[in-house]
Formats: sequence, structure tokens, C-alpha cells
Amino acid sequence: ETRAVDVAGNTEIAGPPQSITVDGVAPEVTLDAPPVVPVRPTTDPLTDQSLLELSGSATDSGSGVANVQVLVLPAGSQLREDGWQTAPVNGSLWSLDYMFASSAGAVTGEFEVYLRAVDAVGNESSDVSPRASVTFDSTAPEVTLDAVDDVIGAATTLAGSVSDPGGLGVAAVQVSLTPVEDAANSGRAAPVWQQAVVNESLERWSFAVPDGLENMFQIDLRVVDAVGNERVVPAMWKGVIDTAAPRVEVTVAPTGKSDARR
Repeated sequence: ETRAVDVAGNTEIAGPPQSITVDGVAPEVTLDAPPVVPVRPTTDPLTDQSLLELSGSATDSGSGVANVQVLVLPAGSQLREDGWQTAPVNGSLWSLDYMFASSAGAVTGEFEVYLRAVDAVGNESSDVSPRASVTFDSTAPEVTLDAVDDVIGAATTLAGSVSDPGGLGVAAVQVSLTPVEDAANSGRAAPVWQQAVVNESLERWSFAVPDGLENMFQIDLRVVDAVGNERVVPAMWKGVIDTAAPRVEVTVAPTGKSDARR
């Protein structure tokens, strides 16, 4: 309430009280826990940029939340002002597909997530410490083929090594045995992939060459990790594969003579 007094001592009759809300408290913002295991970045179908799906809540008991902003940086990077992206707020919830710059290249390794929220009168929550970290795995695993003879015969098992550094491990190794003349044909059908056996330590693989093959072949390998990163290594070997049993052909030629005793 207010009132005025003049120099003669006349005092104004106070009018009805007016209420003023003072808001000096920053809003609260939280982050839903991101995956604790390495994940493969999602790709935006329109821009082909990598993105990270994030969500959480934001509340403010005073003037209300104006916006939530998110910044994702490689772990250990210095906090900066550029790169913040604004998340839409619906009631007390916010969500954002954080888009990585196309110039960032392959998004892989550990990243840290920073948050800040601003209310309607400009109070801003602290953003100096990361709220969580997430590890991306966008690197395909490696696969090798052990030395192979020039000619592969029956009862041969191919083998090699496989690794997925920094990832969740190898999910599958596959082998394609493609006739060389088919491989050289640009319009050939897609390779026929056959499953190899990967050992328990996810470091070695093996594949029994099937029977019934007899031709010049090339060996292609494909390896996939637990989050779907894939590597194809074509023509790791070329040569003869002969696992077909020998065949005997009998040719009978008529002589023109007959046996009258029959």
C-alpha cells in the first residue's frame, strides 16, 4: 500500500493494496538418464546428421519456465556459448533431438550433456557442470582372415580374428563365397552371406567351407557389432575351391554287332 503527504500535513487515504511477486529464484531442470552403455547415433533422415534423443523436466514456482537449452560436447571439452539448442517445453516436460553439426563427422566416443533453464523474468539455472555422459559407437568392428592355401579342398575351415574396440562387442561374422566371374559382373545379385561361428571371447571366428563347390571363388567377409555398425571386406582371398567329390563318367558306344543267341 502507498499514501502521499503534502507539506501542510494532508495525508492521502491509502487505496486498495497492490501485490507484487518478486522472483529471484532460477528454475529447476532435470535430465532423464541416457543409456549407460555405448549406443549408435540416430541419423536424421532429411539432413543425414547424427542426433541424440534427450528429455527431462523443468519447473519454476515463480514466473514459470521460458525455455530449456541443451549442449552436448565431447568429454573434457571446455564449456562454450555456441552449440546450445532450445528444447520445446510442454507443461513441466521437455524433449529434444539434439542435432550434431554436419561438420562434426562421425560422432563417436564419450560426450557430456549440459542443461540450463531460463524463467520468464530471466533467472537462469547453472550450467557449469555436465548432467550426464553418453558414449557413442559409430565405428564398425574389424575382421581379418587367416592365411589360406591357394586351393581350398574338402573339410577346410576358414578362420580369423575380430575386434570391436570401445564397443559392446561383435554380434556376427558372415562369409560369402562368390564365383569370381559373378563377382566381376557389375549387375550381379547381392552376395549370399553365411553365418560364421564367433567364440565366447568375441575375438575369433570360424567357418566350415561347405561341400559341393568346384570353381574359382572369392571370399568376402561381413562383420556387425552389437549396435549395428557394419563393415564389409570384399575379395579377401581369390582362388580355387574344390570340395566336390570326383565323378566317374562311363560312355558306351554301340558297335553295330548283335548276339544272335539272345
